[in-house]
Amino acid sequence: MITSFLVSIAAGFIAVDAVVVKEKRQTAVVPPTTKAAIYAQNYRGFQIGGTCKADWVYACSDTNNVIRCGNDLKWILDGSGDCISKKQICGYPALGSGVANPYCVDACKALTVFSGYLQNPSFPRAICSTDSNQNYCYDTKKWVNFSNDTSNCGGCGKIVPSGDTCCSGIARNLQNDVANCGACGRLAVYDNHSANTCCNGRGIDIQNDKDHCGACNRPASLDNLNADKCCGGRGKNTRNDTDHCGDCFKSVALQTPGGDMCCSGVAINTQNDTANCGECGKSMTQWRSDADMCCSGQGANTKTDSNNCGGCGNEVGAKGGDKCCNGNIINTKENSSHCGGCDQKCTSGGSPGCCGGKCKDLSVNSKHCGKCDVDCGEEQYCLSSLCHQPASCKEFKDGNVCSNSVDKDTNVFSEL
Repeated sequence: MITSFLVSIAAGFIAVDAVVVKEKRQTAVVPPTTKAAIYAQNYRGFQIGGTCKADWVYACSDTNNVIRCGNDLKWILDGSGDCISKKQICGYPALGSGVANPYCVDACKALTVFSGYLQNPSFPRAICSTDSNQNYCYDTKKWVNFSNDTSNCGGCGKIVPSGDTCCSGIARNLQNDVANCGACGRLAVYDNHSANTCCNGRGIDIQNDKDHCGACNRPASLDNLNADKCCGGRGKNTRNDTDHCGDCFKSVALQTPGGDMCCSGVAINTQNDTANCGECGKSMTQWRSDADMCCSGQGANTKTDSNNCGGCGNEVGAKGGDKCCNGNIINTKENSSHCGGCDQKCTSGGSPGCCGGKCKDLSVNSKHCGKCDVDCGEEQYCLSSLCHQPASCKEFKDGNVCSNSVDKDTNVFSEL
């Protein structure tokens, strides 16, 4: 019954030959050269029972000319072709019905290549049709997806280099492509919001990644054996780097006033730091055991240091003294509490004083009568811090007797 139906349809088709020729629609894959080809051009997709739907195509299994397949009238007349849906992965419509093969899913799992078509071996006329991403390569007689086929990437025969992947029709290296990092279309920033490079399929910021510092697979230790961070693409040891102290780009000068060294990641002014005096880890007492301050990078005892008396930088000479006594700048030539040296106090006599670094009794000393710079002279003596002339000397006008009879330093008369 099916055979007679085919014959009747074929006869009806031949009857409309003249009409068909007048209504050419110029949709053939190749220009028509024969009358049969013209029929096929006009009635492409014709199947028993009518023409294919708009979104269906006419399929065949021409083993000789895949380009011509579907355009040759004989495939329509003998009923060896079928309409298949462009939207179907695999189609085997029932005769004249246009219904998809109910076994399509299982059948497509066992497809074989037949004349450039992926064909269901159980149903000779059922083929896997193309979708919008598929393209047919005539040299290999295969349907391929130019967007992801490594042998036909972006076009037939375009083979991607070894190790690359075809992403949207372009060969990409998923190991280092920032726009296709680890997978097609996967941006490097998915792994790290500041990533600027793709290293081994992972997004990496090579400006601060310790294992990829400045370039992929470049460890920070190449710049500094003890590097603990990558700063601006260079390995840095933030425990002692003055420009990257404690963290990248934190200079010691900005962190600590007068900072000059980075000690264990802390900005230090080694000119005055008692625990890091002059250098990291050296305390002020390592300079001198009695040090109480770090002055200019050295331990100092500000109670006795003439250059740092009472504080760093206090020089006794610049402030009129000659000794540092208990942190005070002292002139030991005139200070009765530190006469001639620290803590040498003048205590003897009625009015003890310090003159030229020596203790004097200013109450009776004719050379220092009342004050260090008061000299009673040859004819007078000092009593109660005042200069007096002896009564016996009044009898002599030349004063020789008084001059010879008085010990001017002790003010004791020797012959009177």
